[in-house]
Amino acid sequence: MRRNFTGDMLEPAVKQTMDKYITAEQLRARLELIEQKWPSIQKRCAEQVIPAEKVEEILKEVGGVYHPSQIGLTEERFHETYIRCQMIRTRYTLLDFLLETGVLQEQVDKLFVGDGFWAQRPWKD
Repeated sequence: MRRNFTGDMLEPAVKQTMDKYITAEQLRARLELIEQKWPSIQKRCAEQVIPAEKVEEILKEVGGVYHPSQIGLTEERFHETYIRCQMIRTRYTLLDFLLETGVLQEQVDKLFVGDGFWAQRPWKD
């Protein structure tokens, strides 16, 4: 945890991460609840989540930043940022779910290879 953050981000990130801690029994109960509710979770997400391609299109239309390289992030740094993001908010997110089910790194990696979203939008040197 501490190797992922420096400066003013370190202590708040540590606190946020520690606030997320749950016991093994609590984790088991959470995952069982998610499994039980999965059909309704999928439905709500399909209705509410805007596809990344659409977000990119909107940002381009309004002249916003739509690629991490536009703000100086290298592909490596941005890739690592997906993992760090999980550590900086106490609210439960998709990143937490992926971490708790042991597939966070695998799913993030898929974004950067083959037909993954960021693999299709290469960094320019």
